[in-house]
Amino acid sequence: MFRNEPMPQLIHQALPTILKKALVILIIFVCSCKSAQENIAFDQKLDLCYRAKAEQRNRFMAVPADSLFIYGNFLSGIENGLLLSRTLNKIDKKSYKELFSKIKTEDAKKTIVQDLKIGSEQEKRTIDTIYLDLGCFSALVQLEKLVDENDFRYKMNKIGEKLLMDTYNYELIDQLIDVIPDKEFQKIEYRRMLLRLIYNHLTTEKIQ
Repeated sequence: MFRNEPMPQLIHQALPTILKKALVILIIFVCSCKSAQENIAFDQKLDLCYRAKAEQRNRFMAVPADSLFIYGNFLSGIENGLLLSRTLNKIDKKSYKELFSKIKTEDAKKTIVQDLKIGSEQEKRTIDTIYLDLGCFSALVQLEKLVDENDFRYKMNKIGEKLLMDTYNYELIDQLIDVIPDKEFQKIEYRRMLLRLIYNHLTTEKIQ
């Protein structure tokens, strides 16, 4: 005859396993919440930094208050124009890579510039280089140390520093695109550096 163990004893034996599983779930939940909060904090600070730098730049350049160059409007406008003209198929990493490949030729660049009606000297002076965006990344990554070396934003900052010295390095541009997670790529905050590069490639000639 098999002897059945009393129910309380079975429960007592199972408790450690149940508690361990519950603890693991709790740790995962807490870590995910902390990570989400850190991401939100970084995004908010990045947005505020962009706004501050754009406003500072606009004041320095005496840009009118109702100008398209006011924070975010111009770069998002360029992106919308590229989408409407089907120059950019959609907002994803593959389409951005295809766009950078497309604007390597002078004929394609001229057509896009004419279609979007961009490239005035005022624009060039105001949009300038990716330095404005990289400055915000550097402040949050290096000075405030909001992320560690494994974070994609840390890697974006490192790649961006190299691109400052070589804005036509397509290998680095691909690396910059690849390092951004698909979900984060949907946020314009993480496409701004790429949009500045696109504008720069469209409106300036490559120095041989």
